[in-house]
Amino acid sequence: METSLEAISAAFECILPKGFTADWLSIDLAAQAALTAEERIRVSSWGRHRQLEFAAGRHCARRALEKAGFRDWADLTSNVGGVPVWPETYVGSIS
Repeated sequence: METSLEAISAAFECILPKGFTADWLSIDLAAQAALTAEERIRVSSWGRHRQLEFAAGRHCARRALEKAGFRDWADLTSNVGGVPVWPETYVGSIS
């Protein structure tokens, strides 16, 4: 039995505490995920699969931020080590 990503997302949202959000994206769809110019430069030397993983993670992080009410998702940057720098008052994890 195949489970849709929408069903997984809906189930996950049901168990999250108020104020928490999550998002999912099939790695196959990551090629369609938009990256900022800075992110495209950052990943340009990476292998294709790693680029897709990165794009999927950023896409989901931005959608989760939008669900939580944050609209200026271009501000989701990375520090020197590549760790996401979340907007003030937001915390998150990309995995």
